[in-house]
Amino acid sequence: MNVRAWVGGRFVDGDFDRSANRFIRSSGTSAQSERNLVPGLVDAHCHGVGGLDVMDGKAAEIAEKLRAVGVEYFCPTTVTAPWEELRFALQACDPAVKGFAGVHLEGPFVNPAMAGAQPKEHIAPPSVRTLEEELGDLLSRVKIVTLAPELDGAQEVIEFLRGRGIAVSAGHTDATFETLRARRISRMTHFYNAMRPFHHREPGCVGYGLLGDPELELIYDGIHVSAQAVDLLLQSRGLDGLVAVSDGTSLSGLPDGTVANLWGHRVTKRDGAVRLDDGTLAGSAATLADVFRRIWEDFGPEVAVRSASDNPRRSLGLPEPRLWLIVSREGDIIEPVEMELAIS
Repeated sequence: MNVRAWVGGRFVDGDFDRSANRFIRSSGTSAQSERNLVPGLVDAHCHGVGGLDVMDGKAAEIAEKLRAVGVEYFCPTTVTAPWEELRFALQACDPAVKGFAGVHLEGPFVNPAMAGAQPKEHIAPPSVRTLEEELGDLLSRVKIVTLAPELDGAQEVIEFLRGRGIAVSAGHTDATFETLRARRISRMTHFYNAMRPFHHREPGCVGYGLLGDPELELIYDGIHVSAQAVDLLLQSRGLDGLVAVSDGTSLSGLPDGTVANLWGHRVTKRDGAVRLDDGTLAGSAATLADVFRRIWEDFGPEVAVRSASDNPRRSLGLPEPRLWLIVSREGDIIEPVEMELAIS
Protein backbone atom coordinates (compact mmCIF):
# COMPACT_ATOMS: atom_id res chain seq x y z
CA MET A 1 0.00 0.00 0.00
CA ASN A 2 1.40 3.39 -1.02
CA VAL A 3 1.30 5.72 2.00
CA ARG A 4 2.82 8.74 3.65
CA ALA A 5 4.17 7.57 7.00
CA TRP A 6 5.04 9.73 10.00
CA VAL A 7 8.73 8.96 10.56
CA GLY A 8 11.10 10.98 12.71
CA GLY A 9 8.73 13.91 13.06
CA ARG A 10 7.78 14.28 9.40
CA PHE A 11 5.86 12.57 6.62
CA VAL A 12 7.84 10.26 4.35
CA ASP A 13 6.56 8.51 1.22
CA GLY A 14 6.82 4.80 0.77
CA ASP A 15 5.07 1.44 0.80
CA PHE A 16 3.43 -0.22 3.79
CA ASP A 17 3.63 -4.01 3.76
CA ARG A 18 0.82 -5.14 6.08
CA SER A 19 1.94 -8.76 6.07
CA ALA A 20 5.40 -7.84 7.40
CA ASN A 21 4.48 -4.72 9.39
CA ARG A 22 7.15 -2.88 7.42
CA PHE A 23 7.31 0.58 5.91
CA ILE A 24 9.79 0.98 3.05
CA ARG A 25 10.76 4.52 2.11
CA SER A 26 10.55 5.67 -1.50
CA SER A 27 11.04 8.87 -3.46
CA GLY A 28 7.36 9.35 -4.37
CA THR A 29 5.46 12.61 -4.06
CA SER A 30 3.52 12.89 -0.81
CA ALA A 31 0.71 14.88 -2.43
CA GLN A 32 -0.21 11.80 -4.48
CA SER A 33 -0.68 9.50 -1.46
CA GLU A 34 -4.31 8.70 -0.67
CA ARG A 35 -3.43 7.04 2.64
CA ASN A 36 -1.34 8.09 5.62
CA LEU A 37 0.21 6.02 8.39
CA VAL A 38 0.43 7.81 11.74
CA PRO A 39 1.08 6.73 15.35
CA GLY A 40 -1.80 6.09 17.72
CA LEU A 41 -3.33 9.06 19.52
CA VAL A 42 -2.74 9.98 23.17
CA ASP A 43 -5.51 11.69 25.16
CA ALA A 44 -4.32 13.28 28.41
CA HIS A 45 -7.80 14.50 29.41
CA CYS A 46 -10.76 12.16 28.96
CA HIS A 47 -13.66 11.53 31.34
CA GLY A 48 -15.49 8.91 29.32
CA VAL A 49 -17.08 7.76 26.08
CA GLY A 50 -20.18 5.93 24.83
CA GLY A 51 -22.16 6.00 28.06
CA LEU A 52 -19.15 5.12 30.25
CA ASP A 53 -17.62 7.43 32.88
CA VAL A 54 -14.32 7.19 34.76
CA MET A 55 -16.17 8.18 37.95
CA ASP A 56 -18.25 5.01 37.63
CA GLY A 57 -15.15 2.81 37.71
CA LYS A 58 -15.18 2.18 33.95
CA ALA A 59 -11.57 3.09 33.03
CA ALA A 60 -10.77 -0.31 31.50
CA GLU A 61 -13.88 -0.35 29.33
CA ILE A 62 -13.24 3.24 28.23
CA ALA A 63 -9.67 2.33 27.23
CA GLU A 64 -11.00 -0.48 25.05
CA LYS A 65 -13.57 1.74 23.32
CA LEU A 66 -11.04 4.49 22.71
CA ARG A 67 -8.47 2.10 21.28
CA ALA A 68 -11.04 0.96 18.71
CA VAL A 69 -11.21 4.53 17.34
CA GLY A 70 -7.44 5.13 17.36
CA VAL A 71 -6.56 6.31 20.88
CA GLU A 72 -3.60 4.23 22.05
CA TYR A 73 -3.22 5.79 25.51
CA PHE A 74 -5.42 7.95 27.69
CA CYS A 75 -5.42 9.52 31.14
CA PRO A 76 -8.63 8.56 32.96
CA THR A 77 -9.84 11.93 34.20
CA THR A 78 -11.86 12.56 37.34
CA VAL A 79 -14.03 15.51 38.36
CA THR A 80 -14.56 17.33 41.64
CA ALA A 81 -16.44 14.88 43.87
CA PRO A 82 -16.53 13.50 47.43
CA TRP A 83 -13.27 11.80 48.31
CA GLU A 84 -14.87 8.37 48.58
CA GLU A 85 -16.04 8.69 44.97
CA LEU A 86 -12.57 9.77 43.86
CA ARG A 87 -11.05 6.78 45.62
CA PHE A 88 -13.53 4.47 43.90
CA ALA A 89 -12.61 5.92 40.48
CA LEU A 90 -8.86 5.64 41.13
CA GLN A 91 -9.12 2.06 42.40
CA ALA A 92 -10.55 1.09 38.99
CA CYS A 93 -7.63 2.78 37.20
CA ASP A 94 -5.30 -0.20 37.39
CA PRO A 95 -1.89 0.65 35.87
CA ALA A 96 -1.97 -2.76 34.18
CA VAL A 97 -4.89 -1.70 31.98
CA LYS A 98 -3.83 -1.57 28.34
CA GLY A 99 -3.74 2.06 27.28
CA PHE A 100 -3.54 3.43 30.82
CA ALA A 101 -1.27 6.51 31.02
CA GLY A 102 -1.90 7.64 34.59
CA VAL A 103 -4.86 9.40 36.19
CA HIS A 104 -5.64 13.05 35.54
CA LEU A 105 -7.12 14.37 38.78
CA GLU A 106 -9.21 17.39 37.75
CA GLY A 107 -10.21 19.07 41.00
CA PRO A 108 -11.23 19.28 43.78
CA PHE A 109 -8.70 22.10 44.35
CA VAL A 110 -10.25 24.50 41.82
CA ASN A 111 -11.63 28.03 42.01
CA PRO A 112 -15.42 28.08 42.59
CA ALA A 113 -15.65 31.22 40.45
CA MET A 114 -14.30 29.23 37.50
CA ALA A 115 -15.99 25.92 38.28
CA GLY A 116 -17.80 25.43 34.97
CA ALA A 117 -19.41 21.98 35.28
CA GLN A 118 -17.23 20.99 38.26
CA PRO A 119 -19.69 20.42 41.15
CA LYS A 120 -19.17 23.45 43.41
CA GLU A 121 -20.44 21.72 46.53
CA HIS A 122 -17.44 19.37 46.53
CA ILE A 123 -14.68 21.90 45.79
CA ALA A 124 -12.07 21.78 48.56
CA PRO A 125 -9.21 24.06 49.64
CA PRO A 126 -5.78 22.79 48.56
CA SER A 127 -4.17 20.71 51.29
CA VAL A 128 -1.24 18.29 51.26
CA ARG A 129 -2.55 16.63 54.41
CA THR A 130 -5.96 16.05 52.81
CA LEU A 131 -4.38 14.54 49.69
CA GLU A 132 -2.27 12.14 51.71
CA GLU A 133 -5.06 11.14 54.08
CA GLU A 134 -7.76 10.73 51.43
CA LEU A 135 -5.79 9.11 48.59
CA GLY A 136 -2.76 7.55 50.26
CA ASP A 137 -1.09 4.97 48.00
CA LEU A 138 -3.59 5.74 45.22
CA LEU A 139 -1.56 8.91 44.55
CA SER A 140 0.94 6.64 42.81
CA ARG A 141 -1.62 6.24 40.03
CA VAL A 142 -1.91 10.00 39.43
CA LYS A 143 0.04 11.60 36.57
CA ILE A 144 -1.56 15.07 36.34
CA VAL A 145 -3.43 17.25 38.83
CA THR A 146 -5.51 20.22 37.66
CA LEU A 147 -5.82 22.92 40.32
CA ALA A 148 -6.14 26.68 40.76
CA PRO A 149 -2.67 27.99 41.71
CA GLU A 150 -3.99 31.21 43.25
CA LEU A 151 -5.80 29.49 46.13
CA ASP A 152 -4.48 29.48 49.67
CA GLY A 153 -2.47 26.34 50.22
CA ALA A 154 -1.90 25.75 46.50
CA GLN A 155 1.83 26.42 46.60
CA GLU A 156 2.43 23.71 49.19
CA VAL A 157 0.36 21.25 47.16
CA ILE A 158 2.23 22.16 43.97
CA GLU A 159 5.61 21.53 45.61
CA PHE A 160 4.38 18.26 47.11
CA LEU A 161 3.09 16.98 43.77
CA ARG A 162 6.24 17.97 41.91
CA GLY A 163 8.27 16.10 44.50
CA ARG A 164 6.32 12.98 43.58
CA GLY A 165 6.80 13.50 39.83
CA ILE A 166 3.17 14.50 39.27
CA ALA A 167 2.52 17.26 36.72
CA VAL A 168 0.63 20.30 37.97
CA SER A 169 -1.77 21.91 35.51
CA ALA A 170 -3.50 25.24 36.03
CA GLY A 171 -7.21 24.97 35.31
CA HIS A 172 -10.57 26.26 36.51
CA THR A 173 -8.50 29.19 37.71
CA ASP A 174 -8.58 32.96 38.10
CA ALA A 175 -4.82 33.22 38.57
CA THR A 176 -2.99 36.31 37.37
CA PHE A 177 -0.03 36.21 35.02
CA GLU A 178 2.34 36.94 37.92
CA THR A 179 0.87 34.19 40.09
CA LEU A 180 1.35 31.63 37.35
CA ARG A 181 4.91 32.77 36.80
CA ALA A 182 5.68 32.75 40.52
CA ARG A 183 4.29 29.21 40.83
CA ARG A 184 6.33 28.12 37.77
CA ILE A 185 3.26 26.58 36.15
CA SER A 186 4.31 24.32 33.27
CA ARG A 187 0.94 23.02 32.09
CA MET A 188 -2.54 24.48 31.51
CA THR A 189 -5.81 22.55 31.37
CA HIS A 190 -8.16 23.09 28.39
CA PHE A 191 -6.41 26.32 27.43
CA TYR A 192 -8.66 29.35 26.91
CA ASN A 193 -11.54 27.64 28.76
CA ALA A 194 -12.41 28.12 32.46
CA MET A 195 -9.52 30.48 33.11
CA ARG A 196 -8.84 34.19 33.52
CA PRO A 197 -8.89 35.76 30.04
CA PHE A 198 -6.42 38.19 28.51
CA HIS A 199 -6.61 41.87 29.44
CA HIS A 200 -4.20 44.52 28.23
CA ARG A 201 -3.38 45.58 31.82
CA GLU A 202 -3.33 42.05 33.25
CA PRO A 203 -2.52 39.36 30.66
CA GLY A 204 -4.00 36.64 32.88
CA CYS A 205 -3.89 32.92 32.22
CA VAL A 206 -4.30 33.32 28.48
CA GLY A 207 -1.42 35.79 28.31
CA TYR A 208 0.77 33.44 30.32
CA GLY A 209 0.02 30.56 27.97
CA LEU A 210 0.74 32.62 24.87
CA LEU A 211 3.90 34.32 26.17
CA GLY A 212 5.36 31.59 28.38
CA ASP A 213 6.27 28.01 27.59
CA PRO A 214 3.77 25.79 29.46
CA GLU A 215 2.23 22.77 27.79
CA LEU A 216 -1.26 23.75 26.65
CA GLU A 217 -4.21 21.38 26.43
CA LEU A 218 -6.54 22.32 23.57
CA ILE A 219 -10.08 21.04 22.94
CA TYR A 220 -10.53 21.67 19.22
CA ASP A 221 -13.97 20.16 18.79
CA GLY A 222 -15.54 23.04 16.84
CA ILE A 223 -17.15 24.37 20.01
CA HIS A 224 -14.67 25.11 22.80
CA VAL A 225 -12.11 27.14 20.83
CA SER A 226 -12.33 29.08 17.57
CA ALA A 227 -9.97 28.58 14.65
CA GLN A 228 -8.76 32.17 15.09
CA ALA A 229 -7.79 31.47 18.70
CA VAL A 230 -5.77 28.46 17.54
CA ASP A 231 -4.13 30.58 14.84
CA LEU A 232 -3.07 33.03 17.53
CA LEU A 233 -1.69 30.22 19.64
CA LEU A 234 0.27 28.70 16.76
CA GLN A 235 1.70 32.06 15.71
CA SER A 236 2.68 32.87 19.29
CA ARG A 237 4.01 29.50 20.39
CA GLY A 238 4.34 27.20 17.42
CA LEU A 239 3.72 23.49 17.86
CA ASP A 240 5.96 22.85 20.86
CA GLY A 241 3.87 22.16 23.92
CA LEU A 242 0.53 21.98 22.10
CA VAL A 243 -1.43 18.98 23.45
CA ALA A 244 -4.76 18.18 21.80
CA VAL A 245 -7.28 16.63 24.20
CA SER A 246 -10.89 15.56 23.96
CA ASP A 247 -12.20 16.39 27.46
CA GLY A 248 -14.63 13.71 26.30
CA THR A 249 -17.50 12.60 28.52
CA SER A 250 -19.90 9.66 28.67
CA LEU A 251 -21.94 11.47 26.00
CA SER A 252 -19.10 11.26 23.46
CA GLY A 253 -20.30 9.15 20.56
CA LEU A 254 -23.97 9.33 21.61
CA PRO A 255 -26.60 11.02 19.41
CA ASP A 256 -27.79 14.60 19.65
CA GLY A 257 -30.77 14.90 21.95
CA THR A 258 -29.31 12.53 24.56
CA VAL A 259 -30.22 13.65 28.09
CA ALA A 260 -28.17 12.31 30.99
CA ASN A 261 -27.04 12.86 34.55
CA LEU A 262 -23.40 13.92 34.45
CA TRP A 263 -21.54 14.50 37.74
CA GLY A 264 -24.78 15.43 39.47
CA HIS A 265 -25.94 17.74 36.66
CA ARG A 266 -28.71 17.27 34.13
CA VAL A 267 -27.04 17.64 30.73
CA THR A 268 -28.14 17.49 27.13
CA LYS A 269 -26.15 16.82 24.01
CA ARG A 270 -27.25 19.31 21.38
CA ASP A 271 -25.50 20.54 18.24
CA GLY A 272 -22.54 18.36 19.13
CA ALA A 273 -22.01 19.92 22.58
CA VAL A 274 -22.71 18.75 26.13
CA ARG A 275 -24.42 21.50 28.09
CA LEU A 276 -26.02 22.07 31.46
CA ASP A 277 -29.56 23.44 31.47
CA ASP A 278 -28.13 26.98 31.77
CA GLY A 279 -26.01 26.49 28.64
CA THR A 280 -22.66 25.94 30.41
CA LEU A 281 -20.38 23.52 28.58
CA ALA A 282 -19.81 20.28 30.50
CA GLY A 283 -16.76 18.67 28.95
CA SER A 284 -17.17 17.68 25.33
CA ALA A 285 -19.04 15.20 23.15
CA ALA A 286 -15.90 14.44 21.12
CA THR A 287 -13.27 11.76 21.11
CA LEU A 288 -9.65 12.61 20.37
CA ALA A 289 -10.18 11.03 16.94
CA ASP A 290 -12.78 13.75 16.26
CA VAL A 291 -10.43 16.48 17.49
CA PHE A 292 -7.58 15.03 15.43
CA ARG A 293 -9.68 15.13 12.26
CA ARG A 294 -10.73 18.76 12.84
CA ILE A 295 -7.14 19.85 13.41
CA TRP A 296 -6.05 17.95 10.29
CA GLU A 297 -8.74 19.69 8.21
CA ASP A 298 -8.12 23.20 9.53
CA PHE A 299 -4.40 23.30 10.30
CA GLY A 300 -2.85 20.39 8.42
CA PRO A 301 -1.58 16.88 9.07
CA GLU A 302 1.64 17.91 10.84
CA VAL A 303 -0.21 19.96 13.46
CA ALA A 304 -2.67 17.09 13.98
CA VAL A 305 -0.03 14.40 14.48
CA ARG A 306 2.27 16.51 16.62
CA SER A 307 -0.50 17.73 18.92
CA ALA A 308 -2.54 14.54 19.23
CA SER A 309 0.25 11.96 19.30
CA ASP A 310 3.88 13.11 19.49
CA ASN A 311 3.62 15.89 22.07
CA PRO A 312 1.39 14.10 24.61
CA ARG A 313 3.38 10.87 24.17
CA ARG A 314 6.59 12.69 25.01
CA SER A 315 4.99 14.66 27.84
CA LEU A 316 3.67 11.52 29.54
CA GLY A 317 6.86 9.53 28.99
CA LEU A 318 5.13 6.83 26.97
CA PRO A 319 6.86 4.17 24.83
CA GLU A 320 7.07 4.05 21.07
CA PRO A 321 3.69 3.42 19.41
CA ARG A 322 2.34 -0.09 19.04
CA LEU A 323 -0.92 1.18 17.55
CA TRP A 324 -0.71 2.75 14.09
CA LEU A 325 -3.52 4.42 12.19
CA ILE A 326 -4.33 4.31 8.51
CA VAL A 327 -5.73 7.78 7.85
CA SER A 328 -7.42 9.19 4.77
CA ARG A 329 -6.25 12.31 2.97
CA GLU A 330 -9.06 14.17 4.78
CA GLY A 331 -7.94 13.04 8.24
CA ASP A 332 -10.49 10.29 8.88
CA ILE A 333 -9.11 7.27 10.75
CA ILE A 334 -9.86 4.34 8.48
CA GLU A 335 -8.33 1.57 10.54
CA PRO A 336 -6.19 1.19 13.68
CA VAL A 337 -3.48 -1.46 13.25
CA GLU A 338 -1.84 -3.19 16.23
CA MET A 339 1.83 -3.70 15.38
CA GLU A 340 5.44 -2.83 15.99
CA LEU A 341 6.29 -1.00 12.77
CA ALA A 342 9.62 -1.72 11.09
CA ILE A 343 11.04 1.12 8.99
CA SER A 344 13.63 0.73 6.27
